[in-house]
Amino acid sequence: MTEMQKPTIGRFEINLNTIIQLVTLVGMIVGGLAIFINGQRDIDDLTSWRASHEELHKEAKAAREATIARFDERIKTLEETKIKRDSQIEALQNKTVALDQSLLSTNSILRDLSNKLNDVVTDSRVSKEILQRLEQRSRVR
Repeated sequence: MTEMQKPTIGRFEINLNTIIQLVTLVGMIVGGLAIFINGQRDIDDLTSWRASHEELHKEAKAAREATIARFDERIKTLEETKIKRDSQIEALQNKTVALDQSLLSTNSILRDLSNKLNDVVTDSRVSKEILQRLEQRSRVR
């Protein structure tokens, strides 16, 4: 039987496995740091994008509300104008009805005057004939 050697404490030996393990450990630490830094950068980018995107939505909302306010104002103005025009149309219709009634009344008056004038003309002809006959009688006598 062979006896095992007792490890020496004072002696420091480096073998290939130790070097590979140290290189792997350093690689893992560097890789972990790279992943952490990359993740932090991505988080910062997303945070700044989110802030700018929220600002964009606020601006779009303000523009939309301004447009709605302008449309509301225009609709209100159009409704007021419509009410004003409706009252003007109603007033014109009332005036037209009054003018029609006045025209009918005037036509009736003119018809009556024409009839009376015809009567006067007829009466004057009759009077003329009577006068002519009287004149002829007085000449004959």
